[in-house]
Amino acid sequence: AASARVRLPGALFLEFLKHAVTSLNIEELLEVSLESSEFDSAKRLLTLFSEAHGMPSADEMVAEAAAGLPLLKSHGHHRDEEQAAAYLRDILGDLYSARSGKALRSFASWLSSAGG
Repeated sequence: AASARVRLPGALFLEFLKHAVTSLNIEELLEVSLESSEFDSAKRLLTLFSEAHGMPSADEMVAEAAAGLPLLKSHGHHRDEEQAAAYLRDILGDLYSARSGKALRSFASWLSSAGG
């Protein structure tokens, strides 16, 4: 994911992102963005993900994950939304538990400030 961002021209990278979003495969992209403190990129990725799956903003889920709260609450109203929301809950929980936990908390703080 990180090498794709550097190697692919802008339009091709956008297609790569869209494919990752629709195939529920954004974990590595999100992790790289968070660990490199590229919060704008992480926000754009989550916005693209939420819009593609008809979900509300992922900001609330990020805040819950960064606080270590269990991510059990439903964030979708239709099957695709529910599947996408479950996937996002899983990866945010994984990021919180992994070495990216500090980056996730910093991102949540950034989202709640003027940056998000």
